[in-house]
Amino acid sequence: MSNYQLYILLTSVGNLASPTVQEYLRREFKRIKIIGTDIRIDAHGLYFCDKGYLVPRLENSSFLNSIINIIKSESINCIFPLSTSDQNWFSERKEFFEKELNVKVVCSSKQWVTIANDKLFLYDTLSHSLRTNCVNYFPISVKDIEVIKNFPIPFVLKKRKSTGGAGTYIVATSSNELCDQDKKFFLYLSELEQNFSKYVTEDTIICEYLPGEEYSVDVLSQSGKILYGIVRKRYTTLGGMTIYGEVVDEKEIMKVAEEVLKIIKLDYINNIQIRRSNKGVPKIMEINPRIPGTIKLSIEASGNMIADAIKLALGMEIQIPKKILYGTAIFRYWDGKVVRPIEKEKIQKA
Repeated sequence: MSNYQLYILLTSVGNLASPTVQEYLRREFKRIKIIGTDIRIDAHGLYFCDKGYLVPRLENSSFLNSIINIIKSESINCIFPLSTSDQNWFSERKEFFEKELNVKVVCSSKQWVTIANDKLFLYDTLSHSLRTNCVNYFPISVKDIEVIKNFPIPFVLKKRKSTGGAGTYIVATSSNELCDQDKKFFLYLSELEQNFSKYVTEDTIICEYLPGEEYSVDVLSQSGKILYGIVRKRYTTLGGMTIYGEVVDEKEIMKVAEEVLKIIKLDYINNIQIRRSNKGVPKIMEINPRIPGTIKLSIEASGNMIADAIKLALGMEIQIPKKILYGTAIFRYWDGKVVRPIEKEKIQKA
């Protein structure tokens, strides 16, 4: 346990990982006050925090002032951005917060966050060094309908910047060509050909379909060096989240993750999604430079990665887990936070 007095600001606490983040921070830090922000009053994470604030959207010019006011009024000494969009915004302003306001920001540098959150940039960057572990891909636009006629079927259409499978389609002549968990993304080839502009925009990528086993690798890293990590095998997913998963001893998968981070030099907690091709070759699907929604599973099988990320930011020593409990599994069920009127009234506007 740490006796450090931590006043931490968690942003976008409607994020699915927010309750887990708060739980494991409180387990480690005896003296902690958690302040949460979100744009919605129904963001569940607000009601787990010691204090919650409603803030404007990121693109609103008043968002920065709102965050600065919260930092000053709550004596914040650490910011932990939870969402993908927050990672982008805070990475651009990390130097300002750390040098001008003396507040540590737990996110990677702008350079690497930008690459990780843009699949085209990511694939372009990795393809030069990790050719066998990078998917075959091609950026297309509404003018490139001829490209699909020469691309092996099934294939995938995805957006350069999207999360949770938004804007993703797996194109085939029949859903029988896909494994069961992918059928929710199925799109008939004939439907695509007839309504091409409906499914393809200027930020669409076409890439090979990976039908094999799917893995999520959660790592704690510093300047691209993995301090420790966990490989999770994803058996069942919903909207990008693992419903049933298990911690596995897959050294080949971890090795690919290590090679990726040698190129994309991310800090703190990151999630690398890998899937095997029809020939069994592990290939990179995407990188999430943030806490994944199923981080609880990785923590229970190894160490408190969330608290360790904070310690890294604050220059504190961390203990590398000596053992990984392979076979640890998660079976997700639905629950909710019940909020009474008086609790909603306590949420302040920044």
